[in-house]
Amino acid sequence: MKDEDKKLLTEYLGECWHDCENDEECSKCKKTLRGYYFGTHRTFTTRADMMDLYDRLFQKHKWHKFTVFAKMRFSFNDYDQTFTNIETGFYAWIFCLNGDGYEDKCQMVAEWIKEGK
Repeated sequence: MKDEDKKLLTEYLGECWHDCENDEECSKCKKTLRGYYFGTHRTFTTRADMMDLYDRLFQKHKWHKFTVFAKMRFSFNDYDQTFTNIETGFYAWIFCLNGDGYEDKCQMVAEWIKEGK
């Protein structure tokens, strides 16, 4: 995922994308980072990141619109045949119940946000 998308998602969550010119203090939020700047940005590769984005979509009353967007990207190839219906398969896919694909779903949120702008 590009830093541009990570920044977009970070700010969508209401967090600061730290900008530290002197490697001491963020020029935006003034948080003192003291050499810890590198690695302080979210990676958007974990379940926690994905769920924070989904929670934010829900808080902003955008969950339904996002799932409509996501269903256009869901294909029968993604459908786990162990589920008895396609709707259950979709939710297993969107929540990465197999433990794989967190970054892809975070990227999908970034694409949805950019499409809405």
